[in-house]
Amino acid sequence: MPLHAAFKGHGTFVFNAKGTLQRFEDASGPGPGLVKAFKSMGFTSAWVRLFGVAGAVADAPTKELLAALRNGGIGVAGWGYCHGADWKTDLKRSVDLCDKYEIDAFIADVEPGDSTPMGKTKWSRADFTKYLDGIAKHFGKDNIGVSTWPVPKIQDAHDSVQLMKIAASRVGLFAPQAYWMRFPKQVHYDATGFSKVKYPPDSPEAFVRLVIDAWRKMGIDNPLVVTGQTYWGEGGPDQSVMEAKLKTFTTTFAAWKTIVGFNWWHAGGIGAQAMSPNMVATLKAAKLNQKDFVDA
Repeated sequence: MPLHAAFKGHGTFVFNAKGTLQRFEDASGPGPGLVKAFKSMGFTSAWVRLFGVAGAVADAPTKELLAALRNGGIGVAGWGYCHGADWKTDLKRSVDLCDKYEIDAFIADVEPGDSTPMGKTKWSRADFTKYLDGIAKHFGKDNIGVSTWPVPKIQDAHDSVQLMKIAASRVGLFAPQAYWMRFPKQVHYDATGFSKVKYPPDSPEAFVRLVIDAWRKMGIDNPLVVTGQTYWGEGGPDQSVMEAKLKTFTTTFAAWKTIVGFNWWHAGGIGAQAMSPNMVATLKAAKLNQKDFVDA
């Protein structure tokens, strides 16, 4: 079977439904305003957050957001942060919340070793296998994916490479989080063995190519949907630098045929340090929905 349509082409993560609706509200209202903005940026899909380590997100704005996206013809997938402390809870949330909102595609956010309010994310191989088998049984392999570190080998102290290899036969795609910050840096060259000549430092275009090639070097050939960076902060460059990096990436990256889609973290919201007006303008001009992504 082909991958779910919400995994293909150009899209965005939505972290906070209420804030994102308000962020793009215009005279036509929050829902129609959001759809108009998303379409102007060439988004054909949106991955909507359903749960985090603390549990499910707010119900009412999530329903409003999903209704607006569906009415506007934008494809929908759900996503949730899967901590691994209790795989049965992660599985139940993944299945039950997608059923509640009538969503038939799901992205599991799995970041081994990540720091959270519940402590570091930690998955055993056995628990991860049971979780993946559970979501595959419910959704079907081609309707699920894993969002994770850009170069899993860097987090291999937390078994990231082997966990992703376990996932490879059970999911339709991977969505590596290629947030380019000031990357690539030395740690990326050390982990991959790649050269600075081919992948110049502090280059968003080079970093995305490095991420794609690192996954292939791992022996994983699942389709990839790369997640790029439309936020600032977290110890990275300031807003103006990140705006410039986004523009550089959209005008220089050429390896579209190596991936099935490209999406963004994240669509922003009231008070969020993400998707500034300048970033929105860059994405409008880039027309990424017209790129020649590979089919899968």
